[in-house]
Amino acid sequence: MFGLGLAIVLAIAIVATVKSPREASGRSVAVAGFNVFWAVITMLFFAPAGCIACLIAMNESPIGGIAIGLVSLDGFALGVALFIAARRLLKLHKLERVKGIAYWSLIHHVAVVIAFALAMKTFDDLALFTIVPCSIGALLAWGFLRRVDRDRAAAAAEGLLPEEKDVPQPF
Repeated sequence: MFGLGLAIVLAIAIVATVKSPREASGRSVAVAGFNVFWAVITMLFFAPAGCIACLIAMNESPIGGIAIGLVSLDGFALGVALFIAARRLLKLHKLERVKGIAYWSLIHHVAVVIAFALAMKTFDDLALFTIVPCSIGALLAWGFLRRVDRDRAAAAAEGLLPEEKDVPQPF
């Protein structure tokens, strides 16, 4: 219960304290807040549970166990990256990197389902239940992608979009 409360408080705090160069839309604030919430849940619950699942699966499905361990460690890093992406979305800062983190999140959630499918021998049908949280995570990543494109277009129309040096330029 503590972790859930912490996730909610951090999501609200991040969204409330970031100053944007323009008034952030309610949808952008919601996408950033939900992704911060999901990042905390991932780091406090899903990734540690995946580490335990990795140890459980090692006896019967070593390949599945290794895959679960890798995606669990990736979950810790992804959680930190989602914090950064949420902040960048609200500040309209390095939006291409936000998209990169969103794509990373999409790949991560697909990889989690595949890793648990590889360990199906150990977890039976329980592995199929990873589809629910992974679908939520993938939808949040998709929301990030949509918000980046829409916020970039709105900021460009208002002339508020800063020049990004990390965006590849055409010849």
